[in-house]
Amino acid sequence: MIFKEDQHTELKENPKSGTIANEIVAFLNTCDGKIYIGVKDDGTIVGVPNLDEVMLRIADMISNEILPSPESLVSIDSIEEDGKSIVSISVRKGNDLFYVKKYGRSSSGCLKRVGT
Repeated sequence: MIFKEDQHTELKENPKSGTIANEIVAFLNTCDGKIYIGVKDDGTIVGVPNLDEVMLRIADMISNEILPSPESLVSIDSIEEDGKSIVSISVRKGNDLFYVKKYGRSSSGCLKRVGT
């Protein structure tokens, strides 16, 4: 599989909680998309160590850091590429506005995706 960022695809090397929440909220408010964790911006696959732990942290982050709850619009899976584990987060556009909880219901927390 070839990984390349575009309007509907975001690549992340590391699973930093705040960054992932921001990306999920941006997709929820803009368009369907996928986030791949374990892939550098240039498409190089680096993989994710401790796959189960990372997937659990992401599931917790989705439940605890985004308002309103987007659980029915977001799914988390893992895929294997070049012998390395990658986390795949699928996000469907929501009908409501979604926010990063720590910013509250403000423009700072209500993100939209523009380009890559």
